[in-house]
Amino acid sequence: MWNADGNIVSNANNTQTNPKNISDGKGGSLYVWQDFRNGINDDIYVQHFSANGVEGIFDETFINLNNVNIYPNPIAESAIIQFSNENINKNSCIGIIYDIFGKKISTFNIEKSNSKIDVKTMTNGIYFLKIIEKEKPISYKKFVVKK
Repeated sequence: MWNADGNIVSNANNTQTNPKNISDGKGGSLYVWQDFRNGINDDIYVQHFSANGVEGIFDETFINLNNVNIYPNPIAESAIIQFSNENINKNSCIGIIYDIFGKKISTFNIEKSNSKIDVKTMTNGIYFLKIIEKEKPISYKKFVVKK
């Protein structure tokens, strides 16, 4: 599987499906797809491409995947967004939820350190939460809705 610039995203065996690009907020993108490389069940894979097309992991100064937790996960009705970094101003954060296809599902203000995600109107599936502080993405989290 290749991105639009011809960079290899995945050369794994079996089938990779439903590729989508999601902006990383810095001119690059997250390339997300379903992957059946183990031949038994599907997994979700994400590859980051910087603004200049270079493949790689996130710059830790840009995003820290461990500064936010979502629990419980999977979610049946609602979940808590918990911040583990005290330097984040929770009152200035915005949450954006995307589905597996990169479609924006909802945008909401995060008003306190233990804000909730309400998934009662969402269908079962895999979603991504992007948290933005002062117009800069600070975390991405994958969560599952399973009712």
